[in-house]
Amino acid sequence: FNRSTVRRTVAGDLPLNRRLRTQVRGAPLLGKSLDHGAARSRMLYLFLLSSWELAMNIKPRRNLKAIVAVCDDWGIGADGGMVVANKADMRHFVQATTGHTVLMGRRTLESFPGGRALKNRRNVVLTRDPLFVRTGVEPVRSLEEALTSVACDDEVWIVGGGKVYEELLPYTSEVVVTKNHCLRNSDTFFPNLDEDPEWEVAAASDTREIAEGEGDAGVQFEFVTYRRVRV
Repeated sequence: FNRSTVRRTVAGDLPLNRRLRTQVRGAPLLGKSLDHGAARSRMLYLFLLSSWELAMNIKPRRNLKAIVAVCDDWGIGADGGMVVANKADMRHFVQATTGHTVLMGRRTLESFPGGRALKNRRNVVLTRDPLFVRTGVEPVRSLEEALTSVACDDEVWIVGGGKVYEELLPYTSEVVVTKNHCLRNSDTFFPNLDEDPEWEVAAASDTREIAEGEGDAGVQFEFVTYRRVRV
């Protein structure tokens, strides 16, 4: 299995998947009867097959939303932190998410004060660490588990980081974006929804300016809500 095989399998290359299914279908279960190389190949294929089947069943969820702050180039962060200080945006975030579920990666959780769960919200955290435990946090180990865990919640907000946004955006029906009209050195970016025909602007606030004592004073910003054209 090389990188091309991985990409084509997850992308839904049907002829390739049929061949791989045929190769694996007749193989014995993992155990002494399967040598180490074959065992690794079988485990990798089963992982890829699970990812592919999930991809083939992608459907936006009406209860799944994302909230993010971006610069003009859709940069959202650098070195694990935000690139624009804006207290008005923080208040907006609290108002939107309080009383609901927030879904995030572990690094995003660690970026909060003290690495603590957000108050008055259900905190669901994606992590590969099987030993991870944190007060007030519900860990999930995979994308599938995350989606299942929040399926019955009325409103779920994806709050980062970049990889979690990327993986869950196809399942998201609405994105609330704080557009900070400036450029900053960023190493993490959110997809540019203005260039994606799957999304349209549903609402936009008046343009404001970050006040003195409220962060990066003088930077103009606005809140823009995007909705998926078809859900």
